[in-house]
Amino acid sequence: MCIDVGTRNLAWCIIDVREWDKHSNHLRGIREWGKVDLLANSVVCQGISKSGKECAKKARWISRIRNGKLIAPLQYVCGIHRSRNETVRKKYKEIPKRNTKTVSRRTLHNILLDWLEESKGWLLQSKYIYIELQLTRNPSMKIVSHILYTWFLMHTKKRYRSSKLVDVSFIGARYKLCKYVYEYLGIANSYNYKSLRKKDFRKKEAIRLSTLLVRKDKKWRRYYRSTTKKDDLADTLLMCLWQYIRLIT
Repeated sequence: MCIDVGTRNLAWCIIDVREWDKHSNHLRGIREWGKVDLLANSVVCQGISKSGKECAKKARWISRIRNGKLIAPLQYVCGIHRSRNETVRKKYKEIPKRNTKTVSRRTLHNILLDWLEESKGWLLQSKYIYIELQLTRNPSMKIVSHILYTWFLMHTKKRYRSSKLVDVSFIGARYKLCKYVYEYLGIANSYNYKSLRKKDFRKKEAIRLSTLLVRKDKKWRRYYRSTTKKDDLADTLLMCLWQYIRLIT
């Protein structure tokens, strides 16, 4: 399993090396490939639909508070369940969007730990986990990466019975676009070290190579096309590919 650290786009890719060895098309070995927005609004609308069931949509509006009490009928509502009556509408205000500037580091770290605990069941099924090494000039991501590292280290097979995790380590970002990856894909002629020094070019190149990798796999090709911020997903897939190349060579 390879992880690309982020708050808005925490991405991961899990592969089964046995499948990669068994088939000529190594993409059959992809088990999980996705990302999560840790700062996304998780509050659900409290309104009732016409069928009598609770509304499952994300809430966009929150009741204003006066003298410590809610002044609207419901605390959280979506756009549909916010009343058309102008007097009632004024009792609500839009839920502010969370970002790294408005959310404290402690809150962010608690959100990350909560997500790790909720996802523990499938996260600890991988034997080896590699976390992308973060730059020192980005302290927030550096801290997040070390929280991930420490949490996984505490849940290795030696310390946690139900875990299959053997080891966790960091991996340098430069390896995902090294010449060995190009050689393995049979496109060594397109490797350009000077161009890869530019950040924008690296992002585009990672997306190009990932698109090349999933072009024959219907499931993951559809998924990859439907996602936004493709470069984060691309990074995790290429890191997995690099680790596979290391194993076979």
